[in-house]
Amino acid sequence: MLKDLTKAAKAIIPSSLVKAIVPQSVRLARHVRLVLEGSVSDPEVALLPLLAGTGCFLDVGANLGSWTGPASRVFKRVHAFEPYAELAAALRAVAPPNVTVHDVALSDCAGIARFAVPLHRGEHLTSRASLDANANDGFEQVIRHVTMARLDSLELRGVNAIKIDVEGHEEATLEGAWVTIERERPTLIIEIEERHHAGRSELIIERIVSRGYQCCYLSEGRIERFEAGEVARLQPVDSTPARLEKAAGYINNFIFVPNERDALLDAMQRHLEE
Repeated sequence: MLKDLTKAAKAIIPSSLVKAIVPQSVRLARHVRLVLEGSVSDPEVALLPLLAGTGCFLDVGANLGSWTGPASRVFKRVHAFEPYAELAAALRAVAPPNVTVHDVALSDCAGIARFAVPLHRGEHLTSRASLDANANDGFEQVIRHVTMARLDSLELRGVNAIKIDVEGHEEATLEGAWVTIERERPTLIIEIEERHHAGRSELIIERIVSRGYQCCYLSEGRIERFEAGEVARLQPVDSTPARLEKAAGYINNFIFVPNERDALLDAMQRHLEE
């Protein structure tokens, strides 16, 4: 229905006017549907079938659903967390039945918070939006107010894997999730970048490792174990994605596997080679 409406509009009016005539909610829902059904640029997505088991996947910072879509095809259930109201509504409208959308931002407390959305060429750059006001230096931004919650307050069970992409708000998100993480022992895939918290990336990694996890990352098709002091090499200053694109070889996603499932690391490598 959404796809047909947009195609019909393009057929009878100039494409430059489609944006003005087709409702934003329709255009956004169509875009989200294409993302849910399409391929994903993050190479770590290839690991999802190996992590699925019979439990659920938590997509924290779902945005357009680039992880929610592939996760919904291999996990029994997906919980997508997206505080940007229009995106949450679009996800809810077009996501598969096994996806539950939560229009909240996960943090270390409950309440209402300021959500900073950068602007790029006059458009909301939702993939960079953050609860941390200083997460995107060099961009103009608009402030929205969103609902916050602790992941632990939801008491979710059977959690196999959690992906976290919250643009610099990782520490607070983890602080509100430790009970769930300790109880469920999921694999974690977390975006951690020095550009958001200079000098603190390794502290975040160390804190997760101290909870009985091993840290690794995906580089050129191989699973590599993280070594202390590597962040500066993996995220050199001259390749920091200060605007929109990251340079080749820039590593910002880190994978954390519970010590008791150490064999999963070798299984990941075999899976990537198949």
